[in-house]
Amino acid sequence: MNTVPRIKEFIKKALFSEELTLKARLINVVCLVGVGASIAALSVHILIMPSPHLILTKLGIVFSCLFLLYVCNRFELYTFGIWATLISLAFVFFPLSFFMLGGADGGMSAYFTLIIVCAFLFLRGRQRLFFLVPAIVVLAACYLAAMRFPDLVRQMTPLEQAFDNIQSFVIAGLFVSYVILFQGRVYLTEKEKAEGASASLVKAKDNLLHREKLLVALTDVAMSLLGTGTPISADNMTEVLKTLALSVDVDRICFWRRDPRGGEWSFVPAFQWTRHPRPVEGATVTALWRTAFSERRYVSRMTRDLPEDERLYFEADNVLSLLVIPIFLQDEFAGFISLADCRNERVFSEEEANIMRSGALMMAVALHREAAQRDLEAALEGAHAASRAKSDFLANMSHEIRTPLNAIFGMTTIAETSPAMERKDYCLKKIREASSHLLGVINDILDISKIEANKLELSCMDFDFNTMLEKAVTVSDFRMQEKHLDFSVRVSDDMPRTLYGDDQRLAQVITNLLGNAVKFTPEYGTIALDARLAGEEDGLYTLQISVKDSGIGISEEQQSRLFHSFEQADNSTTRRFGGTGLGLVISKRIVEMMDGRIWIESELGKGAAFVFTVKVKGGTPAGAGETARPRTEETDDFEGFHLLLAEDVEINREIVISLLEPTRLAIDCAEDGAEAVDMFSGNPERYDMIFMDVQMPRMDGYEATRRIRALSSPRSATVPIIAMTANVFREDVEKCLESGMNGHIGKPLEFEAVLAQMRRYLHR
Repeated sequence: MNTVPRIKEFIKKALFSEELTLKARLINVVCLVGVGASIAALSVHILIMPSPHLILTKLGIVFSCLFLLYVCNRFELYTFGIWATLISLAFVFFPLSFFMLGGADGGMSAYFTLIIVCAFLFLRGRQRLFFLVPAIVVLAACYLAAMRFPDLVRQMTPLEQAFDNIQSFVIAGLFVSYVILFQGRVYLTEKEKAEGASASLVKAKDNLLHREKLLVALTDVAMSLLGTGTPISADNMTEVLKTLALSVDVDRICFWRRDPRGGEWSFVPAFQWTRHPRPVEGATVTALWRTAFSERRYVSRMTRDLPEDERLYFEADNVLSLLVIPIFLQDEFAGFISLADCRNERVFSEEEANIMRSGALMMAVALHREAAQRDLEAALEGAHAASRAKSDFLANMSHEIRTPLNAIFGMTTIAETSPAMERKDYCLKKIREASSHLLGVINDILDISKIEANKLELSCMDFDFNTMLEKAVTVSDFRMQEKHLDFSVRVSDDMPRTLYGDDQRLAQVITNLLGNAVKFTPEYGTIALDARLAGEEDGLYTLQISVKDSGIGISEEQQSRLFHSFEQADNSTTRRFGGTGLGLVISKRIVEMMDGRIWIESELGKGAAFVFTVKVKGGTPAGAGETARPRTEETDDFEGFHLLLAEDVEINREIVISLLEPTRLAIDCAEDGAEAVDMFSGNPERYDMIFMDVQMPRMDGYEATRRIRALSSPRSATVPIIAMTANVFREDVEKCLESGMNGHIGKPLEFEAVLAQMRRYLHR
């Protein structure tokens, strides 16, 4: 029961399968039609003229066709099948049929027509001529043989001849018709394939042209953004967006960035281009876009397919299709680009999305590069400005240091050559003033170094505010008198008498401000210092102190440069007025460390007022303070005490001995650390105190201290050892204490600081 469907399936595959070549399908159709035609002819001959020879001939044709059909498809010998068919028809079956079917009186014309059709069906050019010539020769030979030897031809009755002619022409006609039908079907199939291929080629060509258009646009964008080296402008970015928009034929394109006022998912168009005058406003990214952005996916949608709220929003803006692409720069979400088509409903291709993504990324890179370039230029300008400021500062420092040194050298020479004591005293006075100025310059440099290294520290203790203020004013009092300045001090009545804080640093700020006021105020001008209590909370006092002068004043532009390292209001002031330009920077840092602030109130030509606030705690009550004070002011007579001075520089030893001579203190000197250890270990009970230099030959002060502390004598553990060194940074002080020293005195020596240490440790 399944035989017929199988035969149909086989015939369909054999004749029309596109997996076979045209030549294979042709030989298959000829063989199958030949089988059918031969079976039909065999049936007719069996009924009308049952000749054994004729039946065998027709059976031979049937089996020959079936054999060729099998061999050709089994072994893919289609060329062999074609030639076997043609040779069998022309040179085997035609002569046999001619002589067995009545010769010229049979249906040979139809048979020969069939041979000609097959020749033209299978063969081309010279192959066709090569076959037809011998076929015609065989045809002629058969007709000549029949005419010459009539007995070779089987004689047929008129009825047999009629039926044979009819069946020959019918079968040949059906064969030819079916072959022509097959050819037509093959032609239509091939035509459809060709047309499909042509359409595919046209589509491919259109795609190539579109891709080329996209790539050209992307190249133009790259050249515009990355190839010119010119600054990025809004017009430039708009032109880039226009290029991208026209390459995919959209009506609107926007480059979006975050809106800092609207939250994380609020955006505004940084740049946009549209065919229509209506601009794009800000937008809030909805959940649909957030999900896509977080997954780094683009969204291509038609407006009608969006959720209702979004659909209504975009329909109101006449948008039919959307393409939204997130932009990530260095793995960070930098914004997105959106394209809107207001004329066509479409879904953008992946290639279009990728090209738009590349263009948007180049825009983001260009903007990032532009911002980085601006930052770099600003940093370079800042570095150059800092370098210039430091160069100016070094020049100023050279001037500030050399000026007092010149005075010291000059006055020393004058004092040496002058016989008059009055003249010598004058020179010594000027030398002291120049030395004091030089020390101030050095202290400023040290303080600014501490500030830049974040090493400036406060040393808090109880102090009397009025006493601190007197000391600060005393520093500038002499120069005020020289310039005949009218100076006034006002302290509010509610100002606490005793406070807890760093009185030296507070006095330093006041001294700096008074020094500037004196420097920039002309002769017979006025300076006023005002100190008042600005507030009190939980035992913490806020002090406000101002220094106002009638000097040259400071413009707004100059004010912006104050409180910066290595800068003054005007660099020319260094030559006109002197100074390091560091006082205000140091003052600002000190004030900020005291939880305060400092500012200026001034106009050019109308004087200036520097105002600052600090916060300090209340100090010890006055009584206790007085006692302490596709106590320290007892007599400075230290007779009977013995000091060991370890100092390798002779002039420094002379200075200490001379300074302490009025105290009647006994002093022994060691020229290095090793000698100091030997002297102390030889007679530890002899010494009540040791002044220890740090940098010395053979053995430095740190090692000498450690060795003294390690001695077995009980005195070695208790003897006060005070560092006396020019190393004055906080870490230097800490290093001294870690080595076993009890205190620290900085060089150049302040006599009061030396006495303070002696008063502390030398008691009767």
